[in-house]
Amino acid sequence: LPANEENAFSPTPPDRAVDLAYLCSPNNPTGAVASRENLAAWVAWARRHRAVLLFDAAYDAFISDPALPRSIYEIEGAREVNVGLPQPVASGGYYLYSAMVSFEAS
Repeated sequence: LPANEENAFSPTPPDRAVDLAYLCSPNNPTGAVASRENLAAWVAWARRHRAVLLFDAAYDAFISDPALPRSIYEIEGAREVNVGLPQPVASGGYYLYSAMVSFEAS
């Protein structure tokens, strides 16, 4: 999916179903932070398509605007579709390839 200036480096969900989507916010290398509305669209899309979101918030400490979400869990319904990377694992592109399953899949 394109992440460019036109969409503030925060792509919207695709028009079709996929099994897994990886989201990184704040984004590296742009520093763009997904808005609450953008994350809500992703959560709604994942719920509709029974997809899993892998949300990487390795750089959340750099978010200084309180209006911007630091976690996908600030979005209602996210626990149903998200597999979160705990902070020691999410470290700027260096992954141990272990994830904490923290969603309430049905």
